[in-house]
Amino acid sequence: MSEASPVGRVREWFTAHRSSISFRYGFAAVTVLVAFGLTWMIEPLHAQNPGVLMLTAIVLTAFYAGLGPSLVATALSIAIIDVYFVPPHPLRIFPTAFSDIVRLVVFAMLALIVSSLSDARRRAERKLRQREEHFRLLIENTSDLVTILEADGKIRYQSPSVERVLGYEAKELLGQNVFSLVCPDDQARVTAKFQSGVTKPGATSPPVELRFRAKDGSWRTLESVGKNLLQEPGIGGIVIHSRDITARKQLAREQAARIEAEAAQRRYHDLVEGLDAIVWEATPDGRFTYVSRRAEQILGYPPGQWVGNDVWLRHIFAEDRERVQGLLRHPATEANNDCEYRAVTAAGRLLWLRLIVYALRDESGSVRQLRGLIVDVTERRQAETALRTSERLATTGRLAASIAHEINNPMAAVTNLIYLILNAPGVDESVHQYARLAQEELSRMAHITRQMLGFYRESSKPVPVNITDLLDSVFDLYGRKIRNSGAVIDKKYEPAPPIDVFPGEMRQVFSNLLLNALDAVAEGGRVRVHVYPALDWRDFQQQGVRVVIADNGPGIRPEFGNRIFEPFFTTKGQKGTGLGLWVSQGIVEKHHGSIRVHSGRRPGRSGTCFSIFLPCAQLTDAQVAGAGSAA
Repeated sequence: MSEASPVGRVREWFTAHRSSISFRYGFAAVTVLVAFGLTWMIEPLHAQNPGVLMLTAIVLTAFYAGLGPSLVATALSIAIIDVYFVPPHPLRIFPTAFSDIVRLVVFAMLALIVSSLSDARRRAERKLRQREEHFRLLIENTSDLVTILEADGKIRYQSPSVERVLGYEAKELLGQNVFSLVCPDDQARVTAKFQSGVTKPGATSPPVELRFRAKDGSWRTLESVGKNLLQEPGIGGIVIHSRDITARKQLAREQAARIEAEAAQRRYHDLVEGLDAIVWEATPDGRFTYVSRRAEQILGYPPGQWVGNDVWLRHIFAEDRERVQGLLRHPATEANNDCEYRAVTAAGRLLWLRLIVYALRDESGSVRQLRGLIVDVTERRQAETALRTSERLATTGRLAASIAHEINNPMAAVTNLIYLILNAPGVDESVHQYARLAQEELSRMAHITRQMLGFYRESSKPVPVNITDLLDSVFDLYGRKIRNSGAVIDKKYEPAPPIDVFPGEMRQVFSNLLLNALDAVAEGGRVRVHVYPALDWRDFQQQGVRVVIADNGPGIRPEFGNRIFEPFFTTKGQKGTGLGLWVSQGIVEKHHGSIRVHSGRRPGRSGTCFSIFLPCAQLTDAQVAGAGSAA
């Protein structure tokens, strides 16, 4: 307000012109002349004390023009007084020449003092103006917002940067309540923060985030700090410093979204790669654009051989290729889009695969993308084949048992007839000889029939069995095959206690191992069977019987050693199902026993040895001693 008053305008005018020497000394002369004129015109001053206005002129000159002009004004004032006011006067303060010298000294000292004070004041004002200018430039050029509020929240000052940040002109906001521009959802929180933070003079509120309405109606996110300067001279308000963090918040949201997207992508990748199936995407014409790494693990072909070309079709059997291509190029709209086909891995292994196709269509119904899975169904196919084979074998077993049962009655009649022939009087000796041969053959047929019935008839719980008798029944059953193979069977049976087993199941185990050994050895080969009491290698407190079946065949290749007990694994090609050893291991473990294999391929010392341990409840002292030495 003071800057707008006449005195203020005069001061500004003097401030702008005081640097000129002619102006300063002219000001001294004019001021003295004005003082002289006023003194001359005003009779009381002229008559009583003409030096009063002269002194005032000197003080004004010293204050506004400085020391030099004030000394000139002092000299002019003394000269004027001497010239015009020398005649004696009763009220003159200095009636003598000495008084002129004193007056000169007093006026000069007063001019010096006033000019010194004026210079100090001007220096202080200059520094203050410099600070104000620096602060103004800082406020006007910063991108942050500086707002000064009244105690009731009305805006008293707003920095020009508000136009760059929020679009308002600074004068538009003057007089408005700052909280009316804050987002309604943030008003309660922001008001509470500022009111609790700036209640005391000099107190500073904690930083608070708020949404502030811009001129275009959008919301900008600001981070604001308030300081209570209501008691501060020249400010007298609450200063709010605000920074626009909209871009920073947007960047943080984008980073969070990117991190979440990357995490989702990793989860999707882990899910896809973790599936026990090949995940793929393809164009409508059936060309793959993406294939998961499981393709290389299942088929041995890297994904690069699948994408963008038809190389992958080479692994499909020629008979199945057209069916697979047709499914990819013409997927049905509603029917299930899947088929099973045969494929060959890079290592030459035959697999059965199931192709599942999902067609993504546009609004017109045209296919725009294909997605799907390729699943390895080889084990299921083999299991189905094995199940059918098992069912055929079971049916054959039931039929054989039924035939054996039906044969028993006529065999008994034939046996009785041969008995009568042997005991009939007057029969030739040659007839007797033929009858005895027929009786031997009938006995062997009866033995085979009983074995066939024994294989089929199985008890519901384990029964005590002599393992050597069980092995002999298997050797009798496969006697013709053993003779035809030309192999030599070495049997070594040591005294062993009976073992509680399911006889039919254990016959199946021994049959599998015997047939494998016969297939492994050439003509003249040797199969050794050793039965003896033993201790379990896993627990030396457990007593039982060990059965060892070894052959001197070529042995098992090292890479197959850990896989021979896997289901469907076979080294016999199409002649084997790959279930024999897997089933045998299950049967032995069902009897709480163990089965191990050791094989070698050294020339002259090759062969394979299967060792089966079956536990028993108790052994005699002699058998325990024998078991310890054998183990």
